[in-house]
Amino acid sequence: MMITDAKSFADFMRWAFPKLPCKSIKRRLLELRRSHCPAMGLPISRFKQMWRAVTDEAVAIARGADAICFGSLAQRCETSRNTIQRLVAETPADALRVFDINLRQQFYSHGVVEQSLQLANVLKLNDDELPILASMFSLTGPSERQIERQIDYEIEDQIERLAQTFSLRLVALTRGANGSLLYLSDKRRWSDFASRPVKVVDTVGAGDSFTAALVLGLLRKMDLDEINGIANEVARYVCSQPGATPSLPAELAQQFSI
Repeated sequence: MMITDAKSFADFMRWAFPKLPCKSIKRRLLELRRSHCPAMGLPISRFKQMWRAVTDEAVAIARGADAICFGSLAQRCETSRNTIQRLVAETPADALRVFDINLRQQFYSHGVVEQSLQLANVLKLNDDELPILASMFSLTGPSERQIERQIDYEIEDQIERLAQTFSLRLVALTRGANGSLLYLSDKRRWSDFASRPVKVVDTVGAGDSFTAALVLGLLRKMDLDEINGIANEVARYVCSQPGATPSLPAELAQQFSI
């Protein structure tokens, strides 16, 4: 069987994502059609093999990578989890290993999250996920800084503890309409950016676009505040457009010399 039409694509998506709502499958199909994805025309068996297998080619690419991004949702199955974790482990020691956590319904566990954090050196999460991690790793008690200053620095303290516990270079916290907070651990530096209002058309892809801009900024060694500002603007633009992967306007793309 080939992925040649809406039905075969939907069949594959139901196999790969058994709990994915029909609405999300339809949205992915629309994006696939718009992008003329080369997946069309592949045998279902080959597509499944690509999803599961660690090939020599994939290992070689990982060993030469400057950055790799991975999440937790795709690790809900043992085979895909082993594949992802092996490829992340194969990347060079100085590569960015970005764990873009996705705590969806019951599709995560303490073990998977902990293993992923141990592999990562950059963590990206949102303000709904931080309290879950704080509880999961007992990061909720008052720190010396909180006691000394008698001020509630709970969010910053939890982020610092995550960075220290798992030797993370950077933690990025997205806060929706409230912007984002970045913490660079080796310099103990913070960047707090308040997002500008936008008319939201579709939020799908906003988090991923933020992560992509974050990675590009880090690879280009931009200033932390500059990275935070551009990442917010990219995510803001994606929210204003239909679909998850709109083309960036020139004024945004040029900031990365794309």
